[in-house]
Amino acid sequence: MIERTPSAKRLEEIGRGLEARSISMRRATANLLARLGASAVPVAEVRLHSDRPEVVEAAIHALGGIGTRQTEQILRDHLRPLYLRVPLNLDALDALHRLVDAPVAPRQALETWLIDSNRRIMRRALVVKAALGNPRDVKLLDALSRAHEPRTRSDAVEALVNLPTRRFIQPLVPLLETRSDTSATLANIHPRGEAPAASTLIQILEAATTTDPWARLLVMRLTGEQTEGRHRGDVSAEHEAMLDLVLFLKTVPLFRVIPLEDIARVARIAECLTGEAGETIIEADHLIGHVYIIRSGSADVQLNGRTVETIGPGTSFGETAVFGEERHAATVRAASSLSLLRFPISIITDLAAENPEMLAPLALDLSHRLNHLRTRLAVVNGVS
Repeated sequence: MIERTPSAKRLEEIGRGLEARSISMRRATANLLARLGASAVPVAEVRLHSDRPEVVEAAIHALGGIGTRQTEQILRDHLRPLYLRVPLNLDALDALHRLVDAPVAPRQALETWLIDSNRRIMRRALVVKAALGNPRDVKLLDALSRAHEPRTRSDAVEALVNLPTRRFIQPLVPLLETRSDTSATLANIHPRGEAPAASTLIQILEAATTTDPWARLLVMRLTGEQTEGRHRGDVSAEHEAMLDLVLFLKTVPLFRVIPLEDIARVARIAECLTGEAGETIIEADHLIGHVYIIRSGSADVQLNGRTVETIGPGTSFGETAVFGEERHAATVRAASSLSLLRFPISIITDLAAENPEMLAPLALDLSHRLNHLRTRLAVVNGVS
């Protein structure tokens, strides 16, 4: 138990719980700070500037739980720069679609980044409204973000903008009307419909990506700027390598729905391992402590000494721990020279708790692999 009015030092010690790796610890800390009231506001407010989304969300819940006019204003101020990004992102998506001659890979990656950015803005608005105790708004927003039928979307937007809390919704209307994964138009820039110059489209993309180094680097790749170009600034070979790693992880089912910004944060703690042909990577029945992802090479999955499957780049193993498995079901051995990424299972399970939407593609991938394995086993055993 702590005193009713803790000292500033004690409050800061408590506030560090918002930065814990454990989601349960962050939630418990947010609830405790909410009970402490106005004295806890500075401790929670400073965490709104964290580069870890889960820390920011915990701070939002703490401030929402305090529930004063001051904390409501703080949360509104927190959303303001995100709201300003909505028209920038939508115009950038449209500009990107007009750059038909741009290189395909960076164009697709930048489109993914913009869509992820829109989804993050929507999620943050949902978190703030949930923290402020607006369950009806949250349900409408969530349903609208998933709806495809135009009439349904139109009715939901009209309902939202007529709620007492519409000041939180109004800035999102352009995003809601176009859906988070579609683009706006450039009619406000070119009202007569003439085709904008490529230089104008690039300027729009640069304006939308000024706050994110990975997105800026994607724009540079899109425009074909060389390493010594005038806009490259502090971009280094290390930045380039990290971006390649992030884009690779985005193709893995485990990370497919995770925003690029969050993948970049997780990628920084990945261990890079290598293995030679024949080397055992994991043993069957050993406790699952890590998730492995093959970046290059191939590995054999073995049951009772028999190879039942050969897996290659982009395949993960150990991720079944997310669904409660405690031990590896099979042995994995390198079939060739192997490059692996290894993540502590605690990081992955926490990521799943914060982003439950990642479970569906992961479960689908595991289901496909299981069906493929059953087919192979049936062939091996001579079952038609």
